[in-house]
Amino acid sequence: TVRNDIRDERINIHCYSSEDDLGVHWLSYGTNFTWHFHVNFWGTTKFYCDFNTTKHGFGNYGVYTPNLRREECSTHCLWSVQENGPTRRNLLLGFSPSPTLLPSFDDGEEADD
Repeated sequence: TVRNDIRDERINIHCYSSEDDLGVHWLSYGTNFTWHFHVNFWGTTKFYCDFNTTKHGFGNYGVYTPNLRREECSTHCLWSVQENGPTRRNLLLGFSPSPTLLPSFDDGEEADD
């Protein structure tokens, strides 16, 4: 799930994996985009999202990767896009800081072409 937590701003997101393109979505403040999927047999499923904001920049982030699945997400990843960038919410521990909205990958891996 990706949530827009930037007041007075619509954000543009485009999420995809090597098998699925979830399309482009505009999120108003306080709204979510949620999708469901199954991890492949090898446990290598990855989802990336491009985040674009009007005032706060843009970036590409690994929102679901094997590392995040093991460490943070288990069955549900919740991302909050804020003024200083997207943050990952661990449902037990609260928010985990992530890079600011600059072109980068959260886990150091490049997106599949």
